[in-house]
Amino acid sequence: MMKKNYKILIRILPFLFIGFIWLPMLNGVLHIIPEIKNTENRKLAEKPIFNISLLDPFPKDYTNYFEDNISFRAYYITLNSLYNYFFLKKSVVEKKVVIGNQGWLYRNNNALPVKAKKDTFDLKQISNFKKEIKSRTNYYKKLGIKYYLFIVPNKATIYPEFVAKRFQNKDGLESYNRVEHLMSELEKDSIVNAYYLKDLLFEKKQTHQVFYKKDHHWNAYGALFGAGYILEKIKSDFSDIKNYSFIENYNDSLVQKKYGNLSHTIGLQEILNEDFYILTPKKEFKLPLYVKGKKRKYKAPDGFAYPWEYKKATEIEGSKAPKILVIRDSFTNAMIPFLSNSFSDALYIWDAWDYQWNKTIVKEEKPDIVVNIIIEQNINKLVLKSDIKY
Repeated sequence: MMKKNYKILIRILPFLFIGFIWLPMLNGVLHIIPEIKNTENRKLAEKPIFNISLLDPFPKDYTNYFEDNISFRAYYITLNSLYNYFFLKKSVVEKKVVIGNQGWLYRNNNALPVKAKKDTFDLKQISNFKKEIKSRTNYYKKLGIKYYLFIVPNKATIYPEFVAKRFQNKDGLESYNRVEHLMSELEKDSIVNAYYLKDLLFEKKQTHQVFYKKDHHWNAYGALFGAGYILEKIKSDFSDIKNYSFIENYNDSLVQKKYGNLSHTIGLQEILNEDFYILTPKKEFKLPLYVKGKKRKYKAPDGFAYPWEYKKATEIEGSKAPKILVIRDSFTNAMIPFLSNSFSDALYIWDAWDYQWNKTIVKEEKPDIVVNIIIEQNINKLVLKSDIKY
């Protein structure tokens, strides 16, 4: 019986193979089976225009178009991602994203425990950081502005326990990383306006999940705790600031969503669920206090991928609280609803991950406070894009 079934299978296989080859092309013409959403984080090739006077690039351009737009392509990519995720426990783009344990995904960056141990700052880099922070502090001080630097830890720094074994540090989960080394050196030089939020988030994660599992950002809890920490540090110099960013001021709820830039990168954002926490102000606290701020005419840097995110502004009508300028990255997005309740005017500038001094904006806005909020993995850019030449 088995031999008979085997012969039947041998006869059928060629037809299955031919069907596998031709079905996408037939469906591309007849559109019988609907396509699914493309999950690649790029623009697909467009159909080239045939030009008899410019034939050389046409074959290559048309090949790219055909490969990008063949029917069922998104199905095949999704199936490949599913196979790698569930069976091989690997990412299809491991240079960008690695699969962790218990549903956690991580960026493949220098915060992975195995890399964090080896990635250190040398004496020259430490010296440059000291010079940079002192120079920014003194420049803003001459303008009557107080300057602060806040470093947000990477996800793997706070949750190393869910990183896959092959990316672990053999000497243990918790390791002394390069930012902690930097902070100790800054402290030795009496630089006290720079802060690293690692200890805060390590403490808070004992009672609340503070990062998304399938996105590299912190979640609403992480953003709330981060905002509260930042406000307390600034409040020590500005007594008229009120800090509303406490967990008791908010009701929380949990929903399941198809969400996460890391799951999107591996092509599974429409399949994998994320625990999505929502924080809603309790009515008795009458939050938020802020409204949308006035428009500014500052232009986003050329080539910035998210020009609509370049500037965001809030204000509290009639408030005498200080005015703040925040030079930021995407981690500040989730903090804006919490930070904005404490400042009469808040302008958030995302300058394409350059974290520049933004002197023109500073002189125009005349803030009381300038803050850099920077994700740990980008800390080098504080000096790479500086107004100082190193």
